[in-house]
Amino acid sequence: MAAFAKWWKLSGERKVEPVSEYVLEQLKESENEKILIFAHHLDVINGLEDRIKKKKIELIKIAGATASAQRTILVDEFQNNPKIRVALVRL
Repeated sequence: MAAFAKWWKLSGERKVEPVSEYVLEQLKESENEKILIFAHHLDVINGLEDRIKKKKIELIKIAGATASAQRTILVDEFQNNPKIRVALVRL
């Protein structure tokens, strides 16, 4: 089982760079658009969060540990705050 867990983690980490490059390019091309990203791997969500924040782009992140009341607040912020351009959601 340890080998599968290691493969699973690596498969998620390998997605971060190409996805983050695509997202950053899309955000650069359209300054008013927002992007909603769903992912299964927490490593992918965290990696994307790190790369997007390094570019000084505001975002929200909703993962399993996010409390229900907080989720509602974050969704409202994403929908109504023009500065928040990315929503990362873990399925």
